[in-house]
Amino acid sequence: MKNIKITLLLLILSLGALFAYNTALAGDSIQVFINGEEVFFENSLTVESNTVLAPAGELGKLLGMEVQWKPKEKVVYMKKGSKSFKFTMGKALYTLNDMYAATSATPKIINDAAYVPVHDVSKNAGFKVEWDSKNKILKLTDPTKVTTTQTTTVTTTQATTAAQTTKAETTTETTTFNAMMQSPVAGVSKRLSDTVYKDLKTAITGYSIGNSEGNNRFKANNIKKLTANWDAIAKSKEDQQYVKTAKAFYNALAKRLKEKDKWYKEKTTARKADMQKFKEKITLLVNQYSSCRSIDEITALTAKVSKA
Repeated sequence: MKNIKITLLLLILSLGALFAYNTALAGDSIQVFINGEEVFFENSLTVESNTVLAPAGELGKLLGMEVQWKPKEKVVYMKKGSKSFKFTMGKALYTLNDMYAATSATPKIINDAAYVPVHDVSKNAGFKVEWDSKNKILKLTDPTKVTTTQTTTVTTTQATTAAQTTKAETTTETTTFNAMMQSPVAGVSKRLSDTVYKDLKTAITGYSIGNSEGNNRFKANNIKKLTANWDAIAKSKEDQQYVKTAKAFYNALAKRLKEKDKWYKEKTTARKADMQKFKEKITLLVNQYSSCRSIDEITALTAKVSKA
């Protein structure tokens, strides 16, 4: 009888561990898009009651909100414009402008981070929320920031001879801003170069000293996803060569950050001040990427990143 109880206990513990593992995997696979652009969270997202839970601090930053965490009370305050939220960890009710409402999923603390339901925050902050549970894709759209095409109607009057009737002609011109701007690298589409630089800039901006592994932008599977998007945008031979070089830069950057983080963690004499200087230097190199005018310049910059 005693052996049966022990066996059942071990089985329960194993199932619990498996459930937690699967939940973590589910969070890691969630893709999030804000106004059409994919964004990444340093901490994994999770799903409960078919609702995505995200770290309040990171979510608030991405949505342009003010966030305040009160650890003793286990309460998160969030604000955007005239909308104020109060979430209490473990409580199924939250307040919106001092009015109580039921949460779509219960806020909780995961790995020392306060998680809140994305749907409740985003929808009440003015975002359209679309959740594809099958493919685990979450889309948040701010209607006030949706890009529209500007159409200008110009009416011109042409005077002809006295015997002719005045003729009015109406022409419609569609103006797309920045359409005439070119990529810094000749022959490469501007959309591609802009996408690559944005992804690199976002990655280095989210880097925390000693924690490159915690930044989703430097995880191998996410690098693969981002660079696959570059491949999809690349149409010409010049674009494809550019992507190949950009991938080398991205991988060199990720590798160097991991090397320096490892050194920082293993060396007892390592100073945070030294790592801060390194971060400033590596960030400067990423910033310089946007000014590269050729494949050779990007290759040379990649070599500098590897030795930074």
